[in-house]
Amino acid sequence: MKKIGLVIQARMNSSRLRGKTLKLLDDKTLIEWIINRVKKTKIKNIFLATGSNKENLELKRICIKENIIFFQGSEENVLDRFYNVSKKHKLDAVIRVCADNPFVDSKEINLLIKNYKNYPDKDYFFNHRNYQKITYADGFGAELIKFSTLKRLHESVKSKYHKEHVTSWIWNNQNLFKMMPCKTSISKKYHHIVCDINILNDYKKIKKFIKEKKISLNFDSDKISKLFSSYEIDLYLKNLFNLNRSLAGVENRKTLKYIKKNSPILIRSFSSGDKVFNWKIPKEWELKDGFIKDNFGNKLVDVNNNNLHVASYSQPVKKILTLSELKKKLFVGGLSNEIPYRTLYYKKDWAFCLSKIDFKKIIKASKIKNKFEIFIDSKFSNGQMNYGEAIVKGKSKKEILISTYICHPSMANDNLSGVILTSLLLKFIKNIPNLKWSYRIIFVPETIGAIAYIKKNLEIIKKIDYGINVSCVGGRGNMSYKETKDKDSFLNKLVKNLFLKKKIKFIKHNFDIHGSDERQYSYFGNNINVISIHKDKYYEYKEYHTSLDNLNFVKSSQILKSFQIYKNLIKSIEDEEIYICKNHYSETMLSKYNLYPATGGSIKTNKNKNNKNLDNILWILFLCDGKRTLNQINEKLKINKKDFIKIISLLKKKQLISHV
Repeated sequence: MKKIGLVIQARMNSSRLRGKTLKLLDDKTLIEWIINRVKKTKIKNIFLATGSNKENLELKRICIKENIIFFQGSEENVLDRFYNVSKKHKLDAVIRVCADNPFVDSKEINLLIKNYKNYPDKDYFFNHRNYQKITYADGFGAELIKFSTLKRLHESVKSKYHKEHVTSWIWNNQNLFKMMPCKTSISKKYHHIVCDINILNDYKKIKKFIKEKKISLNFDSDKISKLFSSYEIDLYLKNLFNLNRSLAGVENRKTLKYIKKNSPILIRSFSSGDKVFNWKIPKEWELKDGFIKDNFGNKLVDVNNNNLHVASYSQPVKKILTLSELKKKLFVGGLSNEIPYRTLYYKKDWAFCLSKIDFKKIIKASKIKNKFEIFIDSKFSNGQMNYGEAIVKGKSKKEILISTYICHPSMANDNLSGVILTSLLLKFIKNIPNLKWSYRIIFVPETIGAIAYIKKNLEIIKKIDYGINVSCVGGRGNMSYKETKDKDSFLNKLVKNLFLKKKIKFIKHNFDIHGSDERQYSYFGNNINVISIHKDKYYEYKEYHTSLDNLNFVKSSQILKSFQIYKNLIKSIEDEEIYICKNHYSETMLSKYNLYPATGGSIKTNKNKNNKNLDNILWILFLCDGKRTLNQINEKLKINKKDFIKIISLLKKKQLISHV
């Protein structure tokens, strides 16, 4: 009978969050959550392996209380620690659990054990991190290492990094080991979530999640992952909805800083007054207060009740006006309770936006005394227009642009939903192993932000052929997509096929010069084919650009539904292959490669079946322009798939085509 041990790797002096193992989550410490959850496995031999520092002795009392074995070894050489605990207790295999995973799950660990017993020839088993096209939620699984494999590592590893990170050598030398990704009980819908506690922000988030959702030690990974996926989106909605974002200012920076806490972006800026083509970067705008009072001092309209009450970029004003004078400065909603969203970005003016109910209050007050106090306390300053950027590098230098806009205040679908989805998408892409494409992901103010970004990155933008603009993805209504400028772009077919495969009803919109930032990126100088997927597209829902586009209209489940489509789109893009012919300006001299008869004049096109293969080669080389995918080329040529793959392999071997 094979002896398996479960080793929890823990220490008190974590560089990113000191003492985190003893931090409370509800009524138990982090380490107690982990110990109690792994006790439900089939493993009887459970160890806590820590370093030699004296402060780690604080963990010993927990081990005594929980009846598990306490082991101290090297502080820095964690691999040595694992090897020695395994050797001392004569373990045939060891399951490694990190002390930053409070939701590590016994079901996931039991799946590792099952695979270890069924596949004894394998060296290493895991269900905790993505591998090739196999994905996992982060924070629930673990890894199992045979002692013979651990011994190999202990004898081979020399660098400090690989000694500190026990299995990193395996992941860096995958060809030397028989690795086995194991099953997971967690639905693929939730494989984007990360439930590790590495930094203070992680701890605060998990602590609140446990408290608010009443998570107990008995909850399984599937239930926790489902709850956490919605909770994470709900936090974005709650924390970002009430910020009064505009083109530039402090509220935009707050938004970007929040995103940065959760996704790896850099916050960059353009300076106020800088010219970008025939536009100019605006000044920062800050709204401190705004109201309309009747002559008795009663506030009839108050910006503190809703950011939309003052038109964005309104000038400061303090006046006493009659009703007729005031009316000229009012935008009134179409429905009784909707406040319209209006902007005065490029006009020195001011205005209030109000519902029909608010307007009726003003009319009623005017009959008693026809005077109103108008006050807008706003500030304009030369500063910065900020944006967020992340570049995730893949094997190809070719990039996919993913853009969303951050300038809309207090509207959930347009476009807080897009900001949230793009943040999640960035984390998802970051965790895809062996990326083919590179991804440039940006959070910009709409229109002027996209234009400024293009101007600043002109040479980079010219090399990008494809993009995604994320806008309005959280409504209650239908899914839809807006086609790229070029109808033949492979993105259109990928999205359509995704909807058909998932049996989701959808609406197709043709490319249009009106809309969001796809119109900037698609302009002929940039010529990027940009697609958008929507859940209640802008212009298409009655709540659009009003206060009714709120947290009652948008729910986390709706954003999550769109997110699944976007995730699948990225996976589909990763499956596409694009090649470019070595010769860009003329036909290749194929006779040099024994692909064309050395004697000229004998070929008659379409007359001889023997010429078919040559024709296919010529057409493939002609169509490999660095923009068409192999699937697009084969659909056009209608070559047998096996024959097509053979030709591609041949052309690659002879170095006549190369991957972009």
